[in-house]
This record gives sequence, structure tokens and C-alpha cells, in this order.
Amino acid sequence: MVNDIQNRTSTQVDDSWAHEVDYFVSSWPISDQDGLNDMENKIKSDFNFRKQVVSELARIGGKSLPNMIYKILKKVFDDSILLEFTYYGLRNKDNFSLLAINKVIIEAVLKSKFKNHSNDEIITAISKWLTGAKGRISKK
Repeated sequence: MVNDIQNRTSTQVDDSWAHEVDYFVSSWPISDQDGLNDMENKIKSDFNFRKQVVSELARIGGKSLPNMIYKILKKVFDDSILLEFTYYGLRNKDNFSLLAINKVIIEAVLKSKFKNHSNDEIITAISKWLTGAKGRISKK
């Protein structure tokens, strides 16, 4: 009986985490600072949520490392908010590398089939996607 109760409690907790992840994922792509702040705060304050987001992003996959990163960034962010960032905060823009979601993206890539790639390769792909935000917006 005790095992049955523990199993039900564990399932209920797991379901609530999945629900929280679903809530945030359904609000993607993030298009404004409030949405970004909400995601950042949740990732920083809730380890289990962070772990779920890493798993969710790791499942995205791609044909190549840059392709996977582009798919992740396209899913998570609208280009309008990415206009405000460069990877290291150059040219009077915000620093993407300091965001908790950046660390989650890197961790997700390293959990995928691209786990043998270096952080530098991942950072380069993220940087290129951030740089191209203005061009993608003007093409729309």
C-alpha cells in the first residue's frame, strides 16, 4: 500500500512538471521581455522545470549542429526579441550568454546526438542565428 501511494504521488508530481513545461512551451516563441523574464525566473528557481525544458529541447534534433540550434532558437524565440541581443552583448545590445535559457540550450545540444561538439561550435551557431534576426524580420 505504501508503494502504491508513493507511485501515485510521484506520478502526480511528474504530471505537474509536465503541465508547467507545457504551459511555457505553449507560450513559445517568446516575443517580449516579460515572457523572457518569466522563463528565466522559472528556469533559475525550479531545477525540475529546467531539466524538463532541457529534455524537451534535446528532442528537437536536426541534420547538423547549426540546424538543431536554429530549430531550437526558432521554437523558443521570436526574432523581434532576438534583435535586442548579441551573444556577448556587443554593439550596445543585451548579453545572450548570461541568460539561463542559453545554458539550457547548450545543455540540450550536449544531450543530443551532437554531444561530441564543443561549446565554441554551439556558441558560434547561436551567435549566427542572433546576428541574422534583423534579416529574417525584413524578409517577412
